[in-house]
Amino acid sequence: MTITQPSGVGAGRTGFSTTDRFMLRMAVAGTLGFAIAVWFGWPISFLAPMLAVKMIPAMPTFPNPLQAAVLPVVMWVSTTAALMVTSLLGDAPFVQLLILGLVIFVTFYAKRRGAPGGLILLLQVGFCIVPLFSTISLELGHFIADFLQRNTVAATATLLISHLLVPALPAATQAAPAAPAPPVRLSPPVAGRVALSDTLVLFPLLAYLLLGSAIQNFVMVMMTITILNELDPTHGHRAAMTMIIGNTVGGLLAIAAQQVVLVADNLFFFLLTVFLTTLWFARGLTRPGPSADLYHLAAGTFMLILGLAVTPLPGGSEQSYLLRILHILIGTLWAVIALVIVLPLRRVPLAPTIAAPAQG
Repeated sequence: MTITQPSGVGAGRTGFSTTDRFMLRMAVAGTLGFAIAVWFGWPISFLAPMLAVKMIPAMPTFPNPLQAAVLPVVMWVSTTAALMVTSLLGDAPFVQLLILGLVIFVTFYAKRRGAPGGLILLLQVGFCIVPLFSTISLELGHFIADFLQRNTVAATATLLISHLLVPALPAATQAAPAAPAPPVRLSPPVAGRVALSDTLVLFPLLAYLLLGSAIQNFVMVMMTITILNELDPTHGHRAAMTMIIGNTVGGLLAIAAQQVVLVADNLFFFLLTVFLTTLWFARGLTRPGPSADLYHLAAGTFMLILGLAVTPLPGGSEQSYLLRILHILIGTLWAVIALVIVLPLRRVPLAPTIAAPAQG
C-alpha cells in the first residue's frame, strides 16, 4: 500500500507538509493505542495500535461520524456472531468449521471485490480468534470477545484523537487530497478464485489449531489473516519475499524495543520507542514502489509481537521472544508454502481488474 502524499504542499505556511503530518499522525496513533491498552492492563494490547496504524492510511482526513461508528459495530457483530456459533455448535466442531470456512471465503470474496480492507480484517479477526479461545471454555471466549471490542473502541478513539492532534492541511493548501491508492477490484470469477485460494491458506491452519485447542499459537492465525489481507494478488511471486522480509523486520524491531523497555523500565521510554519506530514505518509507507507493502507488514508484526510482550495472554505464562518469533516465522512459512501451492488459483489477468472506488 503506497500512500501518495504531496511532500512539499503547505509546508512553508504551516511548517509541516502533508507527508510530515501523515507520518506524525500514524506515529501518534500507534503510540496512543499502546498507551491506552497498557494503562488499562488489557491482555490483548496489540489490537488497538495495530488497527489504528492500519486504518490511518485509509483516513487521510478527519473521520466522519459513520466512519467512526462502523469499526466498533463491525467488531461487535463479528464477535457476537462468533460466540453464537460457538455456543450453538460447541458439540458439533465439524459443522462449526464449515460455517467458519464459509465466513472466511465470503469475507475474502468481498475484499477481492473492493470492500474496505479494515472492515474485512475486523470481521475475520473476530470470527477466527473468538472460536479458537472458546475451545478452552465459553467463558474465555466471552472474555476475549469483550477485549477485542474494547480494543476496537480504543482504536477508533485513537484515530479521532490523532486527527485532532495532527490535523490535515486545509483543502486550499493541498494540491490534491492525500489518499491511499484505491484497492484493486477483481471481476466476480477472478475474485472467487482468489478468495478460494485465500481460504485454502487460512482455513487449514485455523482448523488444526481449533481442533487442538492450541490458543497459545493464535498469533499464527493473526499473522496469516494480516498477510492475506495485505497481499495484492496482482504482485505474483514478489509477494512471498515481501512477507518474509516484512515479518522478520517487524519481529526484530519488536525484540529491540522490548530490550529498551527492560533496560529503561519506564513507560515513557516504552512509548517513545513505539513512537520513533512507528514514525520510521510511516516514512517507509510514503516511499513509492513495492517497498511500501513491506513497511506495512512490518508495522503490523511489530505491534503484534510487542503487544504480546507487555501483556501476556490470559490463562498462560509469559512466552519468550524467541518462541514468539518462531511462531511468526512458522506462520509466515506456512503462508508462503500454501500460497505457492494455490498459485494457479491466484493468477489474475489484467483485463478483469479495475480500480475500486476509494473508501472513506
